[in-house]
Amino acid sequence: MKTKITFLVALCLLAISNVWATKHPVTTTAEFTTAWGAYVAGDTIVMSTGTYSGFGDKNITKSVTIMSADTTSTDRPIIVAGQFIFTQPNCSFVINGIEAYYYTEAASVTDSKYFLQAVANTMSTGTIPLISLRNCTIHGYSRGLIRADNTTAANIPTIPEIFINNCLLYDISRVRADYTALGLKAAKMTKVTIKNTTFYNSPCGFFYSENTDTPVNLLIENCCLIKLTNNTTTGTQTNASKMIIYNNGNAGSTRTIKNTIISDSFDGSTERMQIKLGSDGTTNWGNADNVVFGNNMNAAIFTSTVLTVNNQTTATSLSYNYPAMTITTDPITINNLGDPRWRINGVWTNAISKSESNIFANIHNNQLTIGNLPLNSTINVYSFAGSRLFSKKNSGSILQVPVNYSCIVKVTSDKETVSLKVIK
Repeated sequence: MKTKITFLVALCLLAISNVWATKHPVTTTAEFTTAWGAYVAGDTIVMSTGTYSGFGDKNITKSVTIMSADTTSTDRPIIVAGQFIFTQPNCSFVINGIEAYYYTEAASVTDSKYFLQAVANTMSTGTIPLISLRNCTIHGYSRGLIRADNTTAANIPTIPEIFINNCLLYDISRVRADYTALGLKAAKMTKVTIKNTTFYNSPCGFFYSENTDTPVNLLIENCCLIKLTNNTTTGTQTNASKMIIYNNGNAGSTRTIKNTIISDSFDGSTERMQIKLGSDGTTNWGNADNVVFGNNMNAAIFTSTVLTVNNQTTATSLSYNYPAMTITTDPITINNLGDPRWRINGVWTNAISKSESNIFANIHNNQLTIGNLPLNSTINVYSFAGSRLFSKKNSGSILQVPVNYSCIVKVTSDKETVSLKVIK
């Protein structure tokens, strides 16, 4: 009886959510600001092509999706001088098909500008179920891309899912090289997926996490990480000592770098660039699966890491042309890896299928979160016994509903049906 009552409550809450969930089309900064003040949890703000100047800080207090009116177009809405700041937990942030920058590459910059922050003193009272960046170009933020680095207990967020796919991220942390673009430090993360993405031209590390009490599944796949960490102790990059990727040894973790190219320090001459996955080969797994390393790497590339899969190549030489998105290596046989935007030795990297298999579902604190949903998909949730519990036609990229039991999620779009088993 208790399960039935809980399920009825869940259905009622879902029905309420369905009534109020809506899309807010906007064409100007003023319209966006109005929509931001009016949206309810689960709504989508749809941005038309154009430049949204004077964007300002936007506090996140409810789950929201921000997306381009056409996520496949290269002519994207552009957010200028905007920051998104979590001031409350228990809400997700999804952005799709947007360009955002705080400063242009030629501009003088001011410190402490982040694209997304989760450091408020309310963070420990709940979770941030999902942070998702898809099909975005983000650049010119002087200190970082995502900040979740406060070590005070009340300010430490729990983030079950971070998903970054098909993004171009560059010119980050230009004035604070002792900070890291993904500065996640003490944040408690369960799953971090970064795919089909380029991170370029920043005097800082790419990913930094010191957390030791939460197992994490970290996957970096089909990425190009180029012209990053600078270990110099003089000049404008003083204290730039972060590794390219730093993750502590959390028991039960799996960390995989796959089909990825890593090369060149920020100044192009500083050596000793390294990666720490904190793995021991028995309770913490580290995998280098078809990874090419280029210039300025340390003789021992991995530190405090035992690789279960160790398939890596150090190129004798590697040169790149960022505007043209080309990489040339010796041996010339290296190809078909890295961000699909690039040509490697004259060969385009095979783009990963545009499958919706990046859809995910999890249950955390008795809340079912289904994310990276294609628009106008149908979601069916079943018990393990096969009974359909509810069905919904979705209009946004994320669905959240109270559920306190394991279930089967089926998502049907115009391309395919994806089935997920969700264990509580």
